[in-house]
Formats: sequence, C-alpha cells, structure tokens
Amino acid sequence: MHAPVLLTTLLTLGFALQAFVWSALLRARRTGEAAPQALEFDRRLAHTREAFDELARAEQQRSAVIARDVALVVLDVDYLSRVNMEHGYAAGDAVVSLVQQEVMAGLRRIDTVLALGGGAWAVLLPDVDWTSIADDVDATRERIQRRVARQLADAAGGATISITLSAGYVLDSSGSQSVEDLLQAADQAALAAKLQGGNRTSNWGDAARGVVRRSAGTRRVQRDAQLATVLALAEALDLRDADTSNHSHMVGFYAELMAQGLGMDPAHVERVRISGLLHDIGKIGVPDAVLRKPGKLDDTEWAMMQRHPEIGARLLASVDANDIRTWVLAHHERPDGRGYPHGLENDDIPIEAKILSVADAYEAMTADRVYRTAPGPEIARSELDKWRGAQFDGEVVDVFLQVLDSLALGDDTGSHGAAATHLQRHPGPDEAWEEAA
Repeated sequence: MHAPVLLTTLLTLGFALQAFVWSALLRARRTGEAAPQALEFDRRLAHTREAFDELARAEQQRSAVIARDVALVVLDVDYLSRVNMEHGYAAGDAVVSLVQQEVMAGLRRIDTVLALGGGAWAVLLPDVDWTSIADDVDATRERIQRRVARQLADAAGGATISITLSAGYVLDSSGSQSVEDLLQAADQAALAAKLQGGNRTSNWGDAARGVVRRSAGTRRVQRDAQLATVLALAEALDLRDADTSNHSHMVGFYAELMAQGLGMDPAHVERVRISGLLHDIGKIGVPDAVLRKPGKLDDTEWAMMQRHPEIGARLLASVDANDIRTWVLAHHERPDGRGYPHGLENDDIPIEAKILSVADAYEAMTADRVYRTAPGPEIARSELDKWRGAQFDGEVVDVFLQVLDSLALGDDTGSHGAAATHLQRHPGPDEAWEEAA
C-alpha cells in the first residue's frame, strides 16, 4: 500500500480530530482566511496569542525576580509544502499532528506552546540555563524528528518521508523585552536556520542576522520582522511551484530596473523590488487545479484567479508594509479602468503597481512555462507598446524599454513567432493577454 494511503488510514484511526484542526489552519494560511482557535489538546497549549502573551509576560516578571532566564523558541517544519505536494495534504496534516504531539510530550509543567499555523510553534521556556539552552533546543529538535520519522515509517509500512525541523531561539534575562520583540527575534532566528538549509538550530545573534541579510540572492535584508515575514512568505511561494518562484524573482528584478529608471531613491527601489517578489503571493489561496490548468479558465475559475490580489493584500495586512500591500492589491489594475479588483484608472493606480503590471507581463511573455513556449522578447516589447495607455502605463513602458535597450536585454534571443495574445487563458474584448502564472 502506498505511503499516502497508509498515512490517511493513520489519520482516520487516531488523529482525525487533530488533522481536521490542522487542515483548517493550513487552509487558512494558504487562503488568508481567519484560522480557527486551537483546540485544547493540553492545558499547556495556549488557546490564543493573547493568552500566550499574558503567560509570557508573567513568566518574564517572575524570572527577573529570581534572576533566571526565559527562552522563546520557534520550531518550524522544513519544506512542509513539499510534503503536501508530493504526498498529499493528508500526509502533511499527519506530519503536523505528530510533530505537535512530540512537542507537547517534551514540555515541563511550566512551559507553554502557541500554535502559529502551517507547521510552526512558539514555545515559552521559563527558568532555563543560558549555558545549555542551545544544546537543549537542538536535542529536542532532533528527538522530535526521530520519533516522528519512526511513527511515519511504521504507519507507511517502512516507506520514508523525510522530516526535519528548523529552530530559532532568543533569551531574555531582564524581562524588559516585549513578547512581540522576543517572538519576532525567535522567528527570524528560525528563518536563518531555514536559509542555511534547515535541520538546525539558530540563536538570534550576529550570525543569524548575517544569514538573513545575505538571503534572497545575496541581497541585503534589514533586521526587522516585516522583511523576515516577507522572506518567509516568498519561501512558501517558491516551494509551491518552480515556475512561480522564477517568475516572482524576475518580476522583482524588472521592477527594480524600472524604479531606478524612474529616479526613485534606493530605499524606494528596494521596496518596489520586494513587492515584485510578493506580487503573486495571493496565489497561495488559489486552488492548484486552477493555478496549473493548462487550458483556458472558465468563468468560475477566472473569478477565483482574480481574487489573488485581494488574498495577497490580506496576507500582508499583518505586516508593517502598507505600501507594498497597496501595490500588490493594485498590480492588475489598468489605466483604462478595465483591471481588477477595483477597476481603478490612470492616476488612481499607484506608479509602483503600474511597474509591477509591466514587469509581470514582460516576464510572462519571455519565459517558457510547462504548458506553453514563450513568444520571446521581441513580441513582448511589441505587446507592451501596443497596449500602452490601455493595459499599461505609457511612461512606465517607455522607461522599461529604454532600460532593456541599455542592458541589451531586449534583443530577440529566441522569439518563437507565436502571437502574444495566444497566451490568453481567459481573454476579454479589447484585452491584451492575461496569464495565470
């Protein structure tokens, strides 16, 4: 019997309730919808973020009085999206359920866990020894991995599903740091562990900060929670689809070139580049059957696809990036008012969103996909020029074509002679091409 079938059987026999809750949490993470409150599997599992914060503040105060350290640890399952893709969501739900059981099994009475969703947990550890905390966290992570791997292998008749965890932690000795700051630091430390390949433990220190700054193609990334969250969201999108991953990075690259060409200052240029990386993050909430459909989308499917800017904006709502959120929301608006989701026109559309629109279109017309061959740079340039003032902003198109000329990126490196309008999956009247990827 295949591993996914056996894992599904495992769920039905022993973990159905937990699988239901975690499946809902994963769906919420993919769609941006509100996640349900965690069930009380154990009294040490905090019901809400507010409850966790209250417990954490109390422990900080107590530990400061007795001169002991408090540790906040974030544990995150590596490549959970890959497990879902290769073995099915039932297998992913089983992994999350088993990991949570093992996390809870290793807790002391005074410890507290908060489920962050999507295979991640925050663990509050009062009264710890700073000299051994790194080894303790690493040993816990490895114990969980071994026990979960053994249970999965038993359920799957010996078949192997490789599961590893990344862990990040931060220590608080004075009780002066806010719970929010501690959680952000631990989360970024876990991110640093992931960026080094996962399956490791990282402290939020100089080394971890350096890893985060060097991430995303050796780009310098600032030490703050907003950009760490951006990286995590981009990673989730990267793992889902190789096409989407390359598309987003190229859109970020082209957007950066246009922002520079328009004379924006370096900090503004960097924000535009990041928005390019995240412009399609809302597609996490679009079903795979729609996102990867090789043929033309029907009306219902197209309506689903058109939701992705709003889903992306909701995903970014909790991030301190209102500018990027606004640009992502508007990147499918058109100067002629025929875009979505709000039908904005001309100056009502942020210039940054207009940049994303041009970058998105050009990349899609010059990069092959599994379901079609790209027309190539020459036709892409022609289409941008043809639809200036309607689908694309004329000034942005002019700047982009000039940038391409200056970098010799606009030469025909393999035009295939297919009309760009043949890329349409759901064309409308007087509309240029529109592509799901």
